[in-house]
Amino acid sequence: MSDILGNLLLSLGFGNDAEKINEINKTVNVSFSVLKKDIQFDNIDDLIKAFPSRDLLKIEIRDEIDNVICLDNKERNSVQQWKEQWDDFDSDDKLNVQVLIEKTIIDNKLSVYKLEAFNKHFLGLDIINMIKFIEDDINNGNQLVFELYDSDMLLATKTLAFKPVSNTSEFQKIDRKEKIKEVQKNSFAFWKGEYLPLPDDFHFIIDNQNNPYKEKFGIIETLLAIVCIADNVHFFDDKITCQIYGKRMSVIDVRFSELKYNETLFDIYTWIFTEGNIVDKISLARNLLSLHCRLILLQNIDEQTFLSIKANFAIYQKENVDKYIEIKNKLTEFLAKLVDDSKEVILGIVSDIGKNMVAFFSFVLTVFVTSIMSEKGLENIFTKEVTAFSDFFIVCSFVYIGVTWWITNFKIQKLRDSYETMKENNSFFKGTKEFDEIFDDSKVDNTILEIRRYRRVLFLIWFLVVISVLVIVEILSEYGVCKFIGSSIIELIRTILSIIGKINICK
Repeated sequence: MSDILGNLLLSLGFGNDAEKINEINKTVNVSFSVLKKDIQFDNIDDLIKAFPSRDLLKIEIRDEIDNVICLDNKERNSVQQWKEQWDDFDSDDKLNVQVLIEKTIIDNKLSVYKLEAFNKHFLGLDIINMIKFIEDDINNGNQLVFELYDSDMLLATKTLAFKPVSNTSEFQKIDRKEKIKEVQKNSFAFWKGEYLPLPDDFHFIIDNQNNPYKEKFGIIETLLAIVCIADNVHFFDDKITCQIYGKRMSVIDVRFSELKYNETLFDIYTWIFTEGNIVDKISLARNLLSLHCRLILLQNIDEQTFLSIKANFAIYQKENVDKYIEIKNKLTEFLAKLVDDSKEVILGIVSDIGKNMVAFFSFVLTVFVTSIMSEKGLENIFTKEVTAFSDFFIVCSFVYIGVTWWITNFKIQKLRDSYETMKENNSFFKGTKEFDEIFDDSKVDNTILEIRRYRRVLFLIWFLVVISVLVIVEILSEYGVCKFIGSSIIELIRTILSIIGKINICK
């Protein structure tokens, strides 16, 4: 224990009047009068340097005609700078001394220099202001440590710790920010601040018999547990008004003067917000509490009520497990059907390619047979009519490719829609781990991606085959579209050149 403020005050000639020490949260103020001869001025520098750098210490020593010496721990004003003025004071001069400390929270640590003075203010706060005190200090952090400079007391809640500055022990932390988010999602408090503290902030996990905060922290813990369990809570100066929407709507006033520590309410809060499906648990708890509150005050709920809540939730879970198994079986069947349907889509494309090719080669074979049986034989098989019909057939093949592409798109979308419909029909447990586990979108997405990949390959092959047939027809036929276009272009060029020649002759 290092009572650095006590040692400093001793060097400044301060007596034992603890009433003059005011420590209010982030400010310490001590004012007193003393004779110059009672101050050990040369020792002050070393004592000032002992203060933590996160806090600003200011010392003013003023005589009766307002000559003043200002010292601080930021090395802007040291003892050496004021030595000459100090020597000008007479030993019997009466000096007014003020020690001011402005504390800052850094690395989740707040200094407490005089625990008795700190507690005098802190424990004198009413419930609302004590909650605000903790809210302002811990803000949106995960932990706050009160470093004690004049006490060996060791206490800790789940987020607050009171420990000697020499104690370097680390305490288990909770993810306070995440828990605040969960509470805010499931209940609403009309609170003037930004982050209403949690019951965990006031629940002691390291305790002792001389704990000065036990009674008030216990009451606040119970109050905040009620706030987190209820649907809506309005804060007033002397009470809260809770609304619980369960089997029946209950509007309950909880007066601070009637509040006592109730461990069961904290246990219910902890059970709700620890793992599992929070929405289901808090809904079931509200159902039962809304019924019990007709017979008993909410703040007096007992262990039997909590056991009843857990028993009902166990029954609810069993029903959900049965539904879970049923839905999982349905999804397994659906995925198996999805694989079968995807195979059908691919095989359908292959079948369409085959039909297209069979139809074309049947036509070509018919042309060959007809030509062989005719007088011309195999000479000039691709007549003008045959070529025209072949080109028409190829154009129809391209149209067929487009129609087949559209049909497969429709089938793929139908598979996706049937999956989404299944999800929608079972959205009653959406947002739970079970829902995410059953409806793993990646499985369906991967299957559909595989269908699309195979489709692209097959359609590319189909397209290239039709193009190849077109090229072969154009090569073998004298009446091909390409040759017709080519000859037309050549004829057009000749006509243009002829016109240009005639124009030149005229000139």
